[in-house]
This record gives sequence, structure tokens and C-alpha cells, in this order.
Amino acid sequence: SQATRMSTVTTSQTAALKQLPKDTIRKICAGQVVLDVSSAVKELIENSLDAGSTSVSVRLTDCGLEEIEVRDNGSGMTHEHLKTCCKRYYTSKLCSFDEISRLRTFGFRGEALNSICALSAQVTIITKTKEDPKPALAIFDTAGELEKLETLNSAPIEFALMSTGTVIR
Repeated sequence: SQATRMSTVTTSQTAALKQLPKDTIRKICAGQVVLDVSSAVKELIENSLDAGSTSVSVRLTDCGLEEIEVRDNGSGMTHEHLKTCCKRYYTSKLCSFDEISRLRTFGFRGEALNSICALSAQVTIITKTKEDPKPALAIFDTAGELEKLETLNSAPIEFALMSTGTVIR
């Protein structure tokens, strides 16, 4: 059941994001494509749940055609994870096809984000982990390549009431 699945969610702040081997990509048919607003929102909510969020908010501008924003209070992403989180076939959740049956998460973070990047002019992520004293801001292009990564000097309004979490626009 979904409740059981959520209770066994595992997150890893220390596992590096790495590209899956080609044979693993082929076996799992990892070419996930986000085709519409609802599937983009679903994928972003699943990422939030995988990060251990207890609160997730979704804001759509012009029914999601102008902007989708998903905000959560999960564990956040490290600066290292931010560098590759939107690249295709990058994940911290498994290293080989053999591990797929042991997954206790909703999905593959980089797959959804890369697909969303392809449909957007740019994707912006603001995130903070409990280890980072200040949040980080990352901006990605349509190919999922990192255009900008910076540590913010002060926490944006999105983090006024939370110590960790992620905002994706």
C-alpha cells in the first residue's frame, strides 16, 4: 500500500548522484517523460516525499502553464547534489538494475527534473539542508545543465518558517 511504501522511504544525504550504467538504463527503460502539468506536479511531489517531507505545497500560475512551484520541508539537497540533480540518468538511489527491487522511494530524482527542464525556459531550485548554514540557489537550462549555483546570504521568504527544505520553480 502507499502508506506502507511511505513509511519505508529512505533518503540519503551522503550518497553521491551518479550516472546509471548504460545496461541499467536499458533494463529499466529510464526514459521517463513529463508530458503535462499534472505529471510534472506528481513527480515533484514524489521527490518531496522521498526527501522525508511532512508538508508540501503546490502553487500554479495560469493553471501551471506559466509556472509550477512545489515547496517542501524535506531534507533538502546538498550543494553537491544540486550540481547534477537535473542531469538525465543521474540518481543517488541505485547503482545497478539488481538494486531496483529494493528501492523504497517513489522515483529517480534526476529523471523527472531533467524532463521538466526540457519543457521549461529554466528551472530554479532553492534548497537548504540542516548541515548547510545558508540555502543554495541553482538555475538549470532546458538540457538540465547547471547555469548558476550560489549560496544565498540570507534565507528567502520561502524558508521563513522552516529550517530545511526545497522550493522548485
